[in-house]
Amino acid sequence: MQAEPTSVPVQLSEGQSQLQTVEPLPQATGVPLSDEEIDQVLARLPKVTVEPQDQVDFNLANEPIHRPKQVRPSLRLSPCTAGCSARGERGRSPGSAALRPEGEIPIAPL
Repeated sequence: MQAEPTSVPVQLSEGQSQLQTVEPLPQATGVPLSDEEIDQVLARLPKVTVEPQDQVDFNLANEPIHRPKQVRPSLRLSPCTAGCSARGERGRSPGSAALRPEGEIPIAPL
């Protein structure tokens, strides 16, 4: 048994800007705690115990971790040809050079 979808009538119209006044909040004032008050707060916290197994030496990797190889397609400079528009291809001015990859561009591994 499926429930029938219900619709809510909504009508959108052109909005109008309204002036919103922002009231700044007063800056909070504070008084530093006294040493006695600090001790009372710290007394409520559970004691931290250090177990021997909690402290271990830094574990170095067995083998060096290599940077991933970076595969770059060969690039060549191609000057703007006579068919360029006044502004140039893709916003370059005429006569400028652009780097264009040559050959197949590999997809980055995931």
